[in-house]
Amino acid sequence: GGNISGTEESDGAVVLDSITYFQIESSVLELKELSDDGTSIVIQPALTDKMKDRLKAGSSIPDLEFKLISGEETSIKKHLDNKKYLYLNFWATWCAGCKQELDDLKKLYADFSEKVTIVSLNYNEDAEKIKSFIDQYDIKWLNGFSTAKINEELLIQGLPRNILIDSEGKIVEMNIHPSKLLKQLDTK
Repeated sequence: GGNISGTEESDGAVVLDSITYFQIESSVLELKELSDDGTSIVIQPALTDKMKDRLKAGSSIPDLEFKLISGEETSIKKHLDNKKYLYLNFWATWCAGCKQELDDLKKLYADFSEKVTIVSLNYNEDAEKIKSFIDQYDIKWLNGFSTAKINEELLIQGLPRNILIDSEGKIVEMNIHPSKLLKQLDTK
């Protein structure tokens, strides 16, 4: 819908499912089409204000289905508890930021499991690789597989990504780092 002005290079691109996203300054763009000869591309902004508005504090989380590592079929709302928050953590074994969050996630699980249920959803990796990582890092909380639909509906465009949901299924905060949640829970 617009022209590319300038020739600034992106910091890189990441392919999530069949969609390629890249960032130039503060804009996240989606690659829509690449010419066969590679000389031209069609891009568009990845997020519209309308999309952002449906996933903000106070919005209801959609009930999206996924599989746990055990193979059990489940959904986001099945993990809501009337006395706890639900903390959705999106990660991958190759993600350095995800590994950096592990100590805070372990502390959150150890110290606040009566207040918060953690569900980690892996992005596009096979079960054996995930299980090996979980064993290596002694991860005790629930783990499952994210889906293309979840990633699209919850605007998962980079990792790690964390969403805090209240007991009624309302979003409390998008992209909340576990260290910030730990500080908030320590003061309550």
